[in-house]
Amino acid sequence: MKKNYLIYFVILAFVTITFTNCKKYEATKPDNKVQLTSYNLQINQMITGFKAKLASKLKSGETMSFDSALWYINITLNGTYAVLSNGNLQPGKTYFDSLTITLPVVAGGLNIEQINNLYNKITDSARVVYHRISDPDKQLAAIIFDPRGNENSIELKIKMLTYSTWGLQYWERFGESETYYYGYVDENGNHYNPCAAGKFNEKFALHVSPYMPAPGYFWIPAFTKFVIQPEEFPYNWQAGTHTNYLEYYLFTSYFYFPGYHTWLCADELNFYMSKAIELADVIIPQQNNFEVSENFRCYQINVGSCMGFCGNSLVEINHSINFYYGWREIIGQWDPLEL
Repeated sequence: MKKNYLIYFVILAFVTITFTNCKKYEATKPDNKVQLTSYNLQINQMITGFKAKLASKLKSGETMSFDSALWYINITLNGTYAVLSNGNLQPGKTYFDSLTITLPVVAGGLNIEQINNLYNKITDSARVVYHRISDPDKQLAAIIFDPRGNENSIELKIKMLTYSTWGLQYWERFGESETYYYGYVDENGNHYNPCAAGKFNEKFALHVSPYMPAPGYFWIPAFTKFVIQPEEFPYNWQAGTHTNYLEYYLFTSYFYFPGYHTWLCADELNFYMSKAIELADVIIPQQNNFEVSENFRCYQINVGSCMGFCGNSLVEINHSINFYYGWREIIGQWDPLEL
């Protein structure tokens, strides 16, 4: 087995980045009109052919060197599972994980059945590490192999890069140490300011701010507001197994289920903020057959904090959101002294 691992690592990293960037453009242009380079096409064809061989039940007798097998397995894993970006959205978290697999060297190369077993072993090991990340919107960005060994065995170090908390630009995200009470007042009438509901309104204003680049712009309301309640959009909810954690697009917590809480941590704040933006920019327009643009969009939200009682007992707290859409207009010559 050849042991020029530095060259192997550099070439493989280049192929990984090139191919996953190719996948980014494919993902953002579903009409498939992307013009791939001849190199991109060759890599795609190699991966397609390799996967076809693994899926074949025929014992062709074909063998492949250990180096080549690892190379094909690595680019196939990245081509199948890894995406470096998510459109124009920014990741809120980055995870670097690694695992090590000891592999015996087989003299004379590996046949297709042995390569398929190796592919499944590596995939299963990587899957275990990936699923340790609890973020519901995690996305594998890259897998890089770093093999080291001798003529008897290979120590394969696998490095994994994973992103999560998609949907928020850096100015829209909450910091890791931020935590807020869910609503404006508690059940005893005590006021909370700032609170999560108010902070969501502020962050959405920052989301819209790039569309108001200078004084003199204003919004003309378009039509009746849209009001969304939590139960309309379940996310991670399963009947009979309430956890009170990210179960709906909007915050909700039931007093009589495990995990009841009134304060939202940074993970929850970022999750619910991203879902409010998704509702405003994607879901509501799709459901009501209109499109958003720079000059027509949701320009304001109003997050309400609600309490539900059974008799005198508080049984539920949640958020609802009013979404306001309108046209962006420019006044012309704007004089702040006239205000």
